[in-house]
Amino acid sequence: MSWKASETGLNGFSITPCEAGAKEAAREISEFILQWEDAASLIRFKTSGSTGPPKEIFFSADPLRQAAEASLAAFNLAEKQGGFVCALPPATVAARMLALRARLLQRPVWVLKPALKISLNALPEGPIAQISLSPAQMFQLVRSDNMQAIRAAGSILLGGSPLPQPLEDYLKNSGLPVHITYGMTETLSHVALRSPGDSLYKALHPDIAFDMDSRGCLLIHTPWNPAPVITTDQVALVDTKSFYWLGRTDFVINSGGVKIHPEEVESLLSRIIPSEMSYFVAPMPDSLFGAVPVLCVEGPPRPIPWEQNIKEVIPHKLWIPKKILFLPQFSRTSEGKFLRAATLATLAQLFQDDL
Repeated sequence: MSWKASETGLNGFSITPCEAGAKEAAREISEFILQWEDAASLIRFKTSGSTGPPKEIFFSADPLRQAAEASLAAFNLAEKQGGFVCALPPATVAARMLALRARLLQRPVWVLKPALKISLNALPEGPIAQISLSPAQMFQLVRSDNMQAIRAAGSILLGGSPLPQPLEDYLKNSGLPVHITYGMTETLSHVALRSPGDSLYKALHPDIAFDMDSRGCLLIHTPWNPAPVITTDQVALVDTKSFYWLGRTDFVINSGGVKIHPEEVESLLSRIIPSEMSYFVAPMPDSLFGAVPVLCVEGPPRPIPWEQNIKEVIPHKLWIPKKILFLPQFSRTSEGKFLRAATLATLAQLFQDDL
């Protein structure tokens, strides 16, 4: 089921779906590589929402090559044997850049069905140079003890969302070649790495540098970005090559790598929640996904007749609030405007066992 040169013009480079459910993902990845091969094309990416509402951005082929080469050098991948394993959604920058790294080395890409629970048994026999996973996928692999295939991998990349503490603790002493990544679509995947149990992020490559703006948010300088990448991540900057990540300044809920914008969920809920009711969507820590959305309603606890209709108006499973919490009163300005940050702080105090 591989896409070979005779089928796609990829000059012998193969992208192989390793199970039936991976065929569409492999096709999308092959289309991306073909587009990159056409140096005249601008390649469209959609940001995940880490730095604001999702938007489309475009890159030419050369910045992608530069970013991929920086990663190849950082992990010494030219000296590692085997193929590259992708189990992430094919449109993500992480999946695309992993495939491009494989392309530059003329190594095979083995594609698994993008899902929370993946099976490494579907992979062909042989060494793995690199595999890219979400923390939630890694957590499920650890729980299922389905790790043998990647124990000898050249590198295991985890990124897209914070690691649950139990997973961090396990990986710290596991001996697995795990690298926790920091990056985003705007930087063409990872620009910094840390080890499990060590919260200090270090620059992926000597030509990458970090700075802070007046908000205390990270600025990223790379050779392939014409201007500094402005983030909404608050950091403690150690020097121009390392930092500690403190958290986001916006209200995005990062659930297993899926960026959930509370305002979008609230808009959908407005179809079933009476207009006179005050409510908002907030994050609640979760051991598997890092955070999940919960619905906060103003007023005393009471029956919610529309609760059973929530799934009907929210199309994405991870967007569905996992709990309904009641808060006696929301914080507001003197004009009555809702103050989300102040209300979140009150919520955390009242429900510290849950939030």
